[in-house]
Amino acid sequence: MSPGGLINRSYNAAGQAIGTTATDPLRGTKFLADGTPGRFQYGTLVGPLFMLGGEGQGRNGFISALRLKVPLERVSTYGALTAELTDDVTLTADVSYGRVKGTVDGAIFRDFNGTLMGRIKRDNPFIPAAVASAMDANGVASFILGKAAFDLGPGRATSTTETYRGVLGVEGKLSDKWTVNGFYQYGRTNFTQRATNLVNQAHLLKAVDAVRSGGQIVCRVNADAIASNDDAACVPFNPFGEGQFSQASVGYITGNGLQHTVNEQHVAGVDLRGELFDLPAGPVTVAIGAEYRRDTVDGTADPISAANGFYSLNGSALSGGVTVKEVFGEIAVPILRDSAVGHALDLNGAVRRTHYSTTGSVTTWKAGLVYEPVEGVRFRGTRSRDIRAPNIFELFGPQTLRSIGLSDPLNGGLQTNPFVITGANPDLSVEKADSWTGGFVIAPRHGIFQRMRLSVDYYDIKVADAIGALGAQTLVNRCAQGATNFCSQITRDANNQILQVRDVILNSNALKTSGYDIELQYRQPLGSWGELNAQLIANITKELTTVDALGAVDRAGQTGVRTGTIPGVPDYVLDGVLTWTVGKFQLTGHGRYIPSGIYWTNFVGPDQDGYAVTAPNSVDNNNVPSRFYLDMTARVNVETGNGRTFQLFATINNLLDRDPPAMPGPSGGTNQILFDPVGRAFKVGARFHFGK
Repeated sequence: MSPGGLINRSYNAAGQAIGTTATDPLRGTKFLADGTPGRFQYGTLVGPLFMLGGEGQGRNGFISALRLKVPLERVSTYGALTAELTDDVTLTADVSYGRVKGTVDGAIFRDFNGTLMGRIKRDNPFIPAAVASAMDANGVASFILGKAAFDLGPGRATSTTETYRGVLGVEGKLSDKWTVNGFYQYGRTNFTQRATNLVNQAHLLKAVDAVRSGGQIVCRVNADAIASNDDAACVPFNPFGEGQFSQASVGYITGNGLQHTVNEQHVAGVDLRGELFDLPAGPVTVAIGAEYRRDTVDGTADPISAANGFYSLNGSALSGGVTVKEVFGEIAVPILRDSAVGHALDLNGAVRRTHYSTTGSVTTWKAGLVYEPVEGVRFRGTRSRDIRAPNIFELFGPQTLRSIGLSDPLNGGLQTNPFVITGANPDLSVEKADSWTGGFVIAPRHGIFQRMRLSVDYYDIKVADAIGALGAQTLVNRCAQGATNFCSQITRDANNQILQVRDVILNSNALKTSGYDIELQYRQPLGSWGELNAQLIANITKELTTVDALGAVDRAGQTGVRTGTIPGVPDYVLDGVLTWTVGKFQLTGHGRYIPSGIYWTNFVGPDQDGYAVTAPNSVDNNNVPSRFYLDMTARVNVETGNGRTFQLFATINNLLDRDPPAMPGPSGGTNQILFDPVGRAFKVGARFHFGK
């Protein structure tokens, strides 16, 4: 692809490709900005989408239009009320409002294989004379034009999201040992997206296919003998060069999109809590309750978006609802207190029965214990069965259409640029997890370590029917490797080229993960210099394995993310906070360290076992370097009297201005889940508190 257009393949009158890519008479003909033909300078390792070296650097049709960060405007308000109606009855009310406005750019339209523009036929009057003569001399009836339409620019969508929430609760004291609580919550979100400069795919196909009729350049659909396909609004579009088209043709092939969606939630619940009876170690406490929740989504979209007819940023007309009813019970039983075999031992358990209108009824439960052999040293463990039901947007949310770059293992790793459908799936069921956790807490209450707290917990979680999107590249790879249940998500043409991949949310995998969560806290008084508070949090991931019909893939240690694949996690992450407080001034440093990892589990680098220069999965670099980020925040609290205060603060994120690792990835490269794509950034502000 090139901004002005690049002929990629020629075809004869029978629709057959002429020669090979090396002998094709027109392949490599490019069009300059003014539409003049010339020879394209190829680099090496040339594929349909990318190459090494050659011309066109700096104008990448996949990332040139992307923003590093979406510009947002946020407004939020919150109010709370607590009223003691009687000595035993307390009323609470919370209300909040939030508004977020943001603008995103869609992908610029790009076509390398004729999917969008079709084949350019010999009688197209926009073809430069020199190219037309070459077509006649070589028996070329049509060709594919690869184009990245920088001249049209990206589609742009501005969205506004307004959220309203209100909660009314009441707590009643029935006796010294029993309380009852009830609440009702209402929430509503209004979402509106207005998009402009969207390429209408059906109109583009008709506008590019131009002919000369009656001395005028017209769309072929208006010049052929088929009256049923006529389109009086069609204006021919010149794809050769940059900006050589008329504004009238741009008006025909582009349009505006609109989506409006309302999401409402009603939640009500009641619970009773208290002490059943006393044991030697203390009272046995219980809680029972019930909850009701109703989530609905309803909306409209313009008819072209509703049919995924734009190249990008299609809106969706959403409709659906989920009703949830559940009852629960919890119990805590003290077994030991200050005994010969330990300072304390407590058992706890919980059970919950939930009915979903979409997926049926499920039961979840938890059993745990906490054992403190000596004061300040505590061991804890939990065994649980948990579920996660698909939420309303996973069930009834939008399905969007976009094109991404993939490699096709069934065609020798050929680079391709198919359409990918992502989004909701109304056929989802619940995912089920069996979890074990165990650990200890050391928090001495006396001596030199009394200002220290250390916790270490191990977790082991196995999830069946995990809910999630696998990624288009993962679907294509696993299908090629023999996981035939994924092949139904892939559409190919008569030449076995990928046209479309359905990467919607699925219940497709088993997921296993295990590791450690570690937290260390320490406080050090400094006398007249205030005090220091330190916190270090570490997560160590031993395993993050997805399991499908072909086996297991462990993504622990994968810190890169290839477009169309499942992201992994680092082997470990260190997150530390050091705060110095003196009087009304506070200075906080926040550091985060991400160790080096691999780019993708399917690749093998020179430093990994199994590397071979001739192997298709061996690459010259499968390593992602480590990164350390440092943020600094300063705060000053100012009292103005009558309980009113305000705080001034200033923050510098990424103080050292560390660039992210340079590696391929979606949304402009690198792994933006882990690494900062922006660099050093500043923020200042004030917070106000009114009342006592």
